[in-house]
Amino acid sequence: MNIKPALVIAAVATLAGCVGPLPQNPQEFRHQAANGRFGKAHETYQVDGAYREVATRIKEKTGECLNRVVRMQSCRGTSCQTMDFHLHPHFHSGSNGSEFDLQVDVMPKSAINVGGTPPKGGAYAAVVDITPVAGHRSKLAVYSVDIGFYKHIPIAIRHWADGSNLCCPDLTADM
Repeated sequence: MNIKPALVIAAVATLAGCVGPLPQNPQEFRHQAANGRFGKAHETYQVDGAYREVATRIKEKTGECLNRVVRMQSCRGTSCQTMDFHLHPHFHSGSNGSEFDLQVDVMPKSAINVGGTPPKGGAYAAVVDITPVAGHRSKLAVYSVDIGFYKHIPIAIRHWADGSNLCCPDLTADM
C-alpha cells in the first residue's frame, strides 16, 4: 500500500516528539497531550457502565485489536521505504482505577531518529485513565496522538467503553 510521504513524516515525527522532548513515561505523555502539543489530543468523558465491566471490556479489546504491527510504505518517485509500527498495549489495574497505555516501536529505527531516544517498548501513542464514578458510571481521560492511523484509536476506545461498537479499528484506512 502506498501512502503520502507527508502523512508518514507527520505520524512518525509526532510520535517521535519532534515538537518537544520525547515522553519517557505515561505521565510525561499526559502532560504533553494535555498542554496541546502538536499532534496530541486530550479528552475526558463519562460513560454508562460499572467501572469493572468498562475496564474489562477495554482491556480485552486493546489486547485483541492493538497488539499488532501496522505496515506503511512511503514512496517518492521510484524510491520507497517500508516502516513497521509495532503496537504494544499495556493495561494496569489499581485500587483507584486502571491505566491503559500504548507504545509504538517503529522499524527500521532510522525512521524515527528525531526527538530523542524512545523509552523501552517504544514511543507512547496513547494513555487512558479509567476510574469509577457514582451511579454505575465510569470516567475516561484519553491522551493520544491525533495524526495518521493513530487518530482511530481514541474513537475505538470510546466505542469500547460505552459498548456501542466492539469492532477493531481499521488502522490502514488512511493509507
